[in-house]
Amino acid sequence: MRGAVIDVATPLQPFPVRVELDGDVVDSLRLFDPSTQRTLRTIERVDLHPVRDTIVTGDVDWKTALRDAADHVQHPSRATRQLIEQVATGDFVGIDVLMPAFHARTAAVWDLVPATTTWVWWDPDAIVATADAELAHAAARHADRVAHRQVSFAPEAHFVARAALVERLTTDPRRVVVPTLELADDPRGEGATALRVVLDDLRPLRAELERMRVQHDDHLAQPLVKAVNAWRAEGLAVTFAADSAQRRDRLVGLLDAYGLACEVLVAPLGASFASRADGVAFVSTADVLGARRPAPRRSAAKKARDALLGGVGDFSQLAPGDFLVHQLHGVGRYRGLVKLPGTAPIDFLHLEYDGGMLYLPVYRLGEVQRYVGAEGHAPRIDKLGGVTWEKARTKVSRQVAALAEELLQVYAQRAALPGHRFPPADDFFHEFEAAFPFEETPDQAAAIDAVLTDMESGKAMDRLVCGDVGYGKTEVALRAVFRAALAGKQAVLLAPTTLLVEQHARTMTERFASWPVKVGKLSRFQGKAEQLATVRGLAEGSVDVVVGTHRVLSPDVRFKDLGLVVIDEEQRFGVTHKERLKKLRTQVDVLTLTATPIPRTLHLAMAGLRDLSIIATPPADRRAVRTFVATVDEALVKSAIEQELARGGQVYFVTRTIGEERPGTRTGTGTGTGRRETIHDWAGMVRRLVPKARVGVAHGALPAEQLEDVMVQFVKGELDVLVATTIVESGLDIPRANTMFVARADTFGLSQLYQLRGRVGRSRERAYCYLLVPSPDQLTDEARRRLEALQRFTELGAGFQIASADLEIRGGGELLGARQSGSIASVGFDQYTKMLEAAVAELRGQPIHQLVDPELTIEVPGFIPDDYVPDTGQRLELYKRLSAIEDEDEVREALDEIQDRYGPLPGEVLLLADLMVVKALARRIDAISVELTRARLAIGLAPSTPVDIKKVPGPWKLERDGRLHVPIGATETAPAEAARRRLQSLIERAT
Repeated sequence: MRGAVIDVATPLQPFPVRVELDGDVVDSLRLFDPSTQRTLRTIERVDLHPVRDTIVTGDVDWKTALRDAADHVQHPSRATRQLIEQVATGDFVGIDVLMPAFHARTAAVWDLVPATTTWVWWDPDAIVATADAELAHAAARHADRVAHRQVSFAPEAHFVARAALVERLTTDPRRVVVPTLELADDPRGEGATALRVVLDDLRPLRAELERMRVQHDDHLAQPLVKAVNAWRAEGLAVTFAADSAQRRDRLVGLLDAYGLACEVLVAPLGASFASRADGVAFVSTADVLGARRPAPRRSAAKKARDALLGGVGDFSQLAPGDFLVHQLHGVGRYRGLVKLPGTAPIDFLHLEYDGGMLYLPVYRLGEVQRYVGAEGHAPRIDKLGGVTWEKARTKVSRQVAALAEELLQVYAQRAALPGHRFPPADDFFHEFEAAFPFEETPDQAAAIDAVLTDMESGKAMDRLVCGDVGYGKTEVALRAVFRAALAGKQAVLLAPTTLLVEQHARTMTERFASWPVKVGKLSRFQGKAEQLATVRGLAEGSVDVVVGTHRVLSPDVRFKDLGLVVIDEEQRFGVTHKERLKKLRTQVDVLTLTATPIPRTLHLAMAGLRDLSIIATPPADRRAVRTFVATVDEALVKSAIEQELARGGQVYFVTRTIGEERPGTRTGTGTGTGRRETIHDWAGMVRRLVPKARVGVAHGALPAEQLEDVMVQFVKGELDVLVATTIVESGLDIPRANTMFVARADTFGLSQLYQLRGRVGRSRERAYCYLLVPSPDQLTDEARRRLEALQRFTELGAGFQIASADLEIRGGGELLGARQSGSIASVGFDQYTKMLEAAVAELRGQPIHQLVDPELTIEVPGFIPDDYVPDTGQRLELYKRLSAIEDEDEVREALDEIQDRYGPLPGEVLLLADLMVVKALARRIDAISVELTRARLAIGLAPSTPVDIKKVPGPWKLERDGRLHVPIGATETAPAEAARRRLQSLIERAT
């Protein structure tokens, strides 16, 4: 709620609804995109209902109901009090099992709709069978909870009775029955309207086409040609439905090749069918070309890019006590937003420095950035006035210059040596592309195009592809590898773990199965003889692609004709390996993939020495992972595992340790045993709680053969629960695994937790991640911040925000070596990267243009009123955004969004926007100061200004102090608007 604007999210609508009020009257209802905050369309009404079935209200004495249920199963009194306290505070996972306690009665679905509703019962037999199975499962769960003295309610308190369902199925007068099996004299159809749906679902044709596609038969469309001719002989009109214009064009080309002139529409079609009664046959492209998911909307792409390349600029989460870096005064401590007495009612940023306070008007937020250090420790606050800051900058600049020389040396070596020019894509490559079973997202397609363009150029490629977990980076690499293989060059895919090597090797083997590309592996999973055979094949040229760990970098590995190296998660390799990789960069094309783009891995791209592609668009139908933080509760673990297994899924249970730790460590389960559970203890707990679950254990200390067997069993679905260490952190792509537990999650790093969570939620199914921690009083502040960040950033594409948050919590670390850490700690990561960019540009002889943020002096400042945007963080973020705008188009876009989110724009906000346009125009001509009164506008220009004093238009005059000034007429009621016009005229005529 923001003033007269209320945002409401309801599962009944595909997008949240923005309600704008005029007093107590609803003025408008609008659907809006939560990622861009922009209106999509207006609607006439919205139906609201509770977000979940269980809501704690005062209408029912739920505490007594819970106590009675607890007494019935002899639940311990202390645990009952704790349960009631957790429910009251909202800190309870799995509250739905207690739903009957919060309602006087539970209603059936037919009690919630009008009595005149017509019900369509599709396959009544299946409906009753499904209800029987669910009731039996509920009864078993209830009996199990009672046996373990856990609070529970009988199934009849949750569900409609079977007899009531059957009665509704057979006696409701307003019902339509669609039986799949028709019985003569069926009494269930009495008094009902019976529908008979006679459709041919073309199952034999679909199966034949699928078989031909899998076998890559040269006569792929022959079954289709035969079917179309048969339909036409029967007088049926044949129509094809494509899910995209691109697929339509491919289908039209295929039909033309076989002489079939059929209508092809771009329209969604769930499945192919023929209806002889209606004389039609509809065929979907999914059945002809294979299933393909549609490309999603690019709703979060721009936001993700901004977060990736400037994550430290996010001010919405800025809290008092955080550190900021002012471009003149250095590192200071943020103390909040304040209003100063005797001034206009605008917000000032209160910064604390050694020796004084700085109050910075919010329209000058461009002068500050958030501080991110190297080791996560609190920085030393600079003295007000910039003396200590200037000393730190001078010292860092010398180290930055040395680093820039080192970077340029690598770049120069790569630029001096000619790269291999790969030939353009041919029909084989286009066929390989067409076999990709998904629709490329726009960012993924752009990254693929950029990589292939680099390979076709005459210089060695060095491209960094950043994308969130599961966003399709592997396919980018596969296209590059296949292009190299087609050109007769060998390729290497380097991965940091043996499990990731296995994953990549399996993916490559499947994707290259129909083409003459031989894939080899090099990791500890291979025996010595197998490794020697692969090494020999690489030297002879019989192995085209090798997937391996750092074993690939061993001196005995030689290539006959290496053309491409793909590095997955380069930051996880050691210093020695990186030195070898650094040498490779000067010789062959190098493609680097990274999932969690911590900004320190982007320094070369930031400095312009490496090319960068960002995949920020999530795959189609991907859903965010629901994340819970909870103490270890066996009932919760049991319930979550059983629910996942009931829907045919699999479960990860991750623990950091394999064996015992030092005595006296508080146990993660809160059992008070005085030790932390081993991986086998956790596996034993899972087996005890869910006896029917097939449980496997995986960790790095297992023999290679045993570890491989366990992982293969889990991948094939022969295991239900995998209890493992963090070896599953990277690369595993198992769509069926959609529930994860992380024991002692408080001891993991934020990026590591994010990577782990990325192992689930890789399909259309909703995924769940439970972070198991000790009691809240045992959590450190840093651990609490990590867990809060992981819960806060749950939306798709959050890896960019996670990276920035991790950088703040843990520190920026090193760039090329440990010697850089002190430099980053002194000036902050953002300032350090700017200095590095400038040093690189200077060494390359490029012009260095430092943007000057002019000092703004105004009589009537604009601001954002507190009652218009009450939240301080949101106000700060809006101030930051407006202070950084570059032209009027950005201002209009920002104002449209602000009005959309918060309601009609106050005059103060409009004035602030005009002033920010004036500031942006002044920035373009390197103005160092802007003074605006009701009578005149005066600007001071830096020596680097593009303004030609000789061409200054008439109204402008040059003062003795070197400033330009121009009068503003008394009749011009808006000085900011007049100043904007004057500056535009100056830019057009004097630059």
